[in-house]
Amino acid sequence: MKKYGFGVDIGGTTIKMSLFEMTGHMVDKWEIPTNTSDHGSSILDDVAAVIEGRLVSDGISKEDVEGIGIGVPGPVVEDSVVVCCVNLGWGRVDVAKELKRRKARKVFVCATFGLFTNGLAKFDEYYANGLIDRILTTNLVYQSPELLSRPYYVNVDM
Repeated sequence: MKKYGFGVDIGGTTIKMSLFEMTGHMVDKWEIPTNTSDHGSSILDDVAAVIEGRLVSDGISKEDVEGIGIGVPGPVVEDSVVVCCVNLGWGRVDVAKELKRRKARKVFVCATFGLFTNGLAKFDEYYANGLIDRILTTNLVYQSPELLSRPYYVNVDM
């Protein structure tokens, strides 16, 4: 069985999406308009609906989807909350909780520069409660031994 993934780039005008095989081969790419009405409250639902529809139209089972990568235009703070995505109308949105509410099996948090300025306690809590599965950041900034010892942390060597 082939395994698949989706890439999602949420922007203020359009949401760019792609379907790819886990070999890295891109099957297709497309975009949908970003609905920023009502402070962008339907954005993640819209993404979920399009992915569900794509699975049906391509005859792909959910079990064959390894994951969905989602990029959002705003800073992520200590508890996986995205703050102030002005172009989406979002104030504070806990993307991990919202994805789990929509039945995401796994949530990986990725950031180029993981600063963890408020410590690791909230990430520990989210991991213990099953809200996040992994955090990936690059080694372009200092990584404390405490961070490197976390079971959920993945160091991306740049």
